[in-house]
Amino acid sequence: MISNSTYHLRRVVGVVIGAVVAMSFTAQPAWAKWTATGTGPGRGVATSITAPTVTVPSTSTTNVSVNWSGATGPAGQTLKYFVERMSGSTPTAACGSTFAAPITGTSCTDSGVGTGSYTYRVTTRFGTNWSAVSAQSSVVGVGVITTLTITSFTAQSGHAAKTVGTAAIGTTGDALTVNIVYCGTSATNCASPLATATNVAVNQGTGAFTDTTGNLGNNATVFVRVTQVRTAGTLADTAGPITV
Repeated sequence: MISNSTYHLRRVVGVVIGAVVAMSFTAQPAWAKWTATGTGPGRGVATSITAPTVTVPSTSTTNVSVNWSGATGPAGQTLKYFVERMSGSTPTAACGSTFAAPITGTSCTDSGVGTGSYTYRVTTRFGTNWSAVSAQSSVVGVGVITTLTITSFTAQSGHAAKTVGTAAIGTTGDALTVNIVYCGTSATNCASPLATATNVAVNQGTGAFTDTTGNLGNNATVFVRVTQVRTAGTLADTAGPITV
């Protein structure tokens, strides 16, 4: 026979155990989780920011203009960027930026770039841990110009004409001089030129050339034709007429 005191003790114990079991099913702790994926030291790609799209010109002098757009991050927060110039698969920090000290804005000028072909990539950064790396840009040929262009053809005092332009540079076989013919009838058919300027120097860094030739005739009508020799064939451009 169970005494009354023992019965009441067992009943209390049973109630307590039941309450604990019930709490284990109804009072689960809440968990919050933030995830990020990525590879490489310090280069995690945060799911709440995105990388930009990077654009560069197809050719450039030694100062390359790099632009990017489309990066997103937490609303109202300032994103920063780390810019890299890629020679093949080899990266070099560009625009005065580093991964630890990124820059603001959505464009920069990469100065003093050597002749060659490059792509660019830009890493979006927010804070110290969040980053997202862009795809590489299209290729920019630095110091590589493949066309011959007369940019201005103007009359000068002394019945002279001034020719300014840009020649092809950076490819093996590009002559570092141009030949200029001043004509009175046509730029393309000039049997008796008014004057010629041969072996006019081309700037090796920019491709720029300029020539001023005088005594072309009082109130003469003048055309100009500029040619440059290359391995791939002779380039030519024409301009005019002007009156000198």
